Parts: sequence; C-alpha cells; structure tokens
Amino acid sequence: MTTTPTFLSPKSRQFPFDEACEQIVRALHARNFKVPGFEVNFRDYGSGEMKFRYVDSVKNDALDVKLKFCRVQDNLGRWNDVAAVHTIQARKMSLDVYDDESGPTLCVYVGDDWERDRNQYWTRFNAQLDRAPRRCLRYKGEGHYRGRRNQLMMCERDSREYQPVEPHEPFSYDAAKVMDELRAHLVDVVLPAIEAHPIADAIDDVCALPAPIPVPDNFGPLFTYVDYSDASRIQAGRKDQGELSPDDRYGVRPCWRLAPIDIKSGPDMPEVAYDGFVWCVGPTPRVPSELRADISFYKDQLVKITLKDARGVFVAEHAAYEKRRAELSNELVRQRRDHFTNSEINDFVRARACTIIPITEYKEGFEIPVYLINRELDLDEVEFIGKCEP
Repeated sequence: MTTTPTFLSPKSRQFPFDEACEQIVRALHARNFKVPGFEVNFRDYGSGEMKFRYVDSVKNDALDVKLKFCRVQDNLGRWNDVAAVHTIQARKMSLDVYDDESGPTLCVYVGDDWERDRNQYWTRFNAQLDRAPRRCLRYKGEGHYRGRRNQLMMCERDSREYQPVEPHEPFSYDAAKVMDELRAHLVDVVLPAIEAHPIADAIDDVCALPAPIPVPDNFGPLFTYVDYSDASRIQAGRKDQGELSPDDRYGVRPCWRLAPIDIKSGPDMPEVAYDGFVWCVGPTPRVPSELRADISFYKDQLVKITLKDARGVFVAEHAAYEKRRAELSNELVRQRRDHFTNSEINDFVRARACTIIPITEYKEGFEIPVYLINRELDLDEVEFIGKCEP
C-alpha cells in the first residue's frame, strides 16, 4: 500500500534568517501555497513507510527573491529532515549555508542585465574557466572548523572564477552583516507580501496523494533487474512486511535518470526526462542487446512488475538513441577518432530522452521501447522471478 508522506516544515534556528524562512513557509501554508506572484515547488524523498515532503523552493520575481530548502535540521533514522533553508537569493546575491557550518558561500551578481539573467544559472561554477559571461563573483568562508562559523567570506582567488576589478567590487564580505541584510529583506519585504493576502477558509492536505491512473488494458507485465540484496528484501517483504524495517517496505525504487542534468533543457525536452526511473522491458523478460547495460548493469535478479497504477509510468524509443549514435559513429570514423566527446554522447542520449511519453498516450509502434517508472513500486506490484543472466 502506498504510504502518504509526512510534511516537514523548517524549524532550525542555526542561522539568523531561519525563523523568517519558517514564518514564510507557514504563511504560505495557511493560504494553501496559493499566493499571487509566488511560485512554490515541493520535493518528496524517503522510502517504504518513511516518506517525506517539504517545500523545495519559493520564488517571486517581482520581489527578486528565491529560497531553496535542502539543509539538514534533524535526524529521522535512515533519513534526515532536510526542510531547512539552504540558499537565499535576494538583493542580487545568493547565499548558501550548510548544517556543518562550512562555507558559507556567497555569489554576487555583477552582470549588466539582471532581467535577462535572474532566472538563468548566473551562479555557475568555473565561469571564467568555461569562458562564460562575467556575471558573478564568488566568495567563501575560509579556514573552516566544524561547528565554528567563518565571519569573513573572501573572494575565491582561483583562475577558474572571475576576480573583483571595479572599485565597488570588494574582496570580502562580513558573513553576519550579509545574513542580517537577507533576514531583514525576508521579514520586511517578503513576509508582508504574503500576509497581505487572506488566509484560506480551508487548508488542503499538502501531502494528499494523486488519484491512481488506470493501467491501459492488456498492458504488461514489465520486467526489470535488481541486485541480490533487493531481491532478498522483496521476497521477505512479500512474505511478511513486519520482517522489514519501515523504510524497507517497498518493491523497487527509481534510480537512473533518462537525461543527465548537464544536458540542456529546451522546448523539445520534457522536464520529466531528468527524473530517476526504474528501467524496464516488456512484455517478456528478454532484454534487447541495445538496452542491456541500461536495464541490467551489475544486476542479475529478475523481477516481474504488475502495475496497479499507471501514474509515473512512461515509455521512450531507444531506437532514436541507436540511430543518432550510428550517425555520429560515421563522423567518428571520418575524423579518425577512437571515442565520442561528452557533447556527442549527450546528443544521442538527448535523442532518446525527447521521445518520452506517458504510457497512457502510447499507441504502440516504438522499435525498441524502454519502459520507465519514476515512482516507488509497492511490494504487491513486484514479484521476484529468480536469478537470470541479463
């Protein structure tokens, strides 16, 4: 049975702005996270009967603010509570803080078109090395000692990053002053903008699960490979879930991405392609040789999947990958090279990723279909078949 996640709120008081971030999340929650001008995203993590949901980001372009949450604030056993704020972007600055007091890291915008750059990756690493436009100066606390906060953030003197050159571009920032300025911006500007809107008459359950999607008629079964430890856990759990710890009470979890995050997004690339997936074949356990490494790399325990919910199930055309790879192989031979460049590898990986569609929209016809599941499968959706040479 699918477990409803537990909602985690910021509660840390490690940094001066932590309380303000908690107030912002609670104010948004009281308005069902639906406040004009504010874009709120959530993230899920955990496994089995230990699943969690937290606010991943809060963004408002008109107020020039973005908060990213992913800092450890408590231990939950196998998993950590990571609902504390990690990054604050405001006043053309971006400050990253860490639970072990390393850093902090500050990026200061020095570009010439903020409206153009605000939603781009202007805080990128190695900007000068990569010959990217000069948009950011990076500062970092030095001489870190665990549990002891650095009070001075120095410009990174590294040929990979741009250096201060203008009179108004300092070589250091006082960490406490920057943190207090950001806290004031959150308290004086961001929080009032939320509280200006009425509280919701009824608060929705932020952890409510979406309704199941019926599995298409005559679809399946699917097959995938797991390692020995997962196979043992599946067998034990199907016999008696009480034999497993709460976080182990699941079938199979997503792992490999369809498209690495370093492949640029675009109108032809669905965002879901960057997710992690359980890679499967069907309706027979035979793995096409072209897909062997993706489906069964280092794994030899065969699992049968009988879906009870089509939510999070997709299909992609692996033949698009093979076709583009063959085209680039011809170019490789012509140039007398013996290996692909990273850009070329990304090219044929992207060709496959762009074909991904929900299984409910699939009308058959893919030459080498690969089935992809980006949700955790329950124990009653999987069945261990046995060891099999992939």
